[in-house]
Order: sequence, then C-alpha cells, then structure tokens
Amino acid sequence: MGAGTERYPAPAVEYPIERSGRLAAVLLLLHAGSLAILAAWLLRDAGALRVTVLPVLLVWSAVAALAAHFWMRQPVGHLAWDGTAWQLRRAAGRSAAQALGPTVVVQLDLQRQMALAFPQAAPPVWLFVEQRQQSVRWLDLRRAVYSRPNAARPSPASCQHGERMP
Repeated sequence: MGAGTERYPAPAVEYPIERSGRLAAVLLLLHAGSLAILAAWLLRDAGALRVTVLPVLLVWSAVAALAAHFWMRQPVGHLAWDGTAWQLRRAAGRSAAQALGPTVVVQLDLQRQMALAFPQAAPPVWLFVEQRQQSVRWLDLRRAVYSRPNAARPSPASCQHGERMP
C-alpha cells in the first residue's frame, strides 16, 4: 500500500452457527447417488463375484456413517471475529470459547453459503455458514473472512512465542 493509503480492518462481528439443512441434503444426495451406482454395479458386474459384495457394502456403510457423524458434530453457537482472531462460542457443552486463531481458509464460497476451515485451531475446525442464519450480518462476516488480521495488535497465538502484548 502506498504511503497515502490507510487500511481499514473488517469490523468485529459475531455470527450464529447452526447445523445446515442444505449441507445435510447435499450429503444425503451424494450417498443416495453413490448407493444407486453401487447397486447398478452389483447387479450388473459383481453378481458373479459375490466375494466383493460384502466388503464394498461395508465400506459404503462406513463412509455414510462418517458423513452423518461429521454433520451431527457440526458446532452450534456463534463464530466471533475481534479484528485479530476468530473464536467459536458453542451454545451447549463447553462453557469456554474455543480459540480458532487468526487464519481462516475459505474452502468453498457460494456467495450465500461458505465452507470455512480454521487450520490453527486444535483440533482443526470446519464450519459451513449460511446467509439465512443472520442475513443482516452476512456482509460483515464476509468482510471479516476475507480481511487480514489487524497488524496493530499481536494475536494471542504470537504471544505464545515470547512476544508481549502491548
């Protein structure tokens, strides 16, 4: 940036997080489609190879169970950006907020839905957020997601490496 320009950080924002019905529908459609393809394969080609039927069905069932588990474990609460770092405040269970770090990676941006990854969180967190959860704050969330952390204050993660907060 030039000497005459000033960078304005994204505003602090708190955005509600819910389990997405659309994500559940996509996962369900993917598994229904894969089951239809699997059934067609079993009826056409694998009929002679009965040995392959059970392992293939077990793998498909395991993947379906993992997808259901992934959806059920999606956090419910609030995603908060304070200008330097992200936090996840869960609605139930843990009382303390989970620090997600200053970095967010946009995995998928469909304008009204986003899949976000927080690789610095322990363990890494994946969230699927939708505009319909709070359309009034949606643009604030998008600004925060695409902004860089405020360089004026060091993030709590950098203070763990020997730096002091001012």
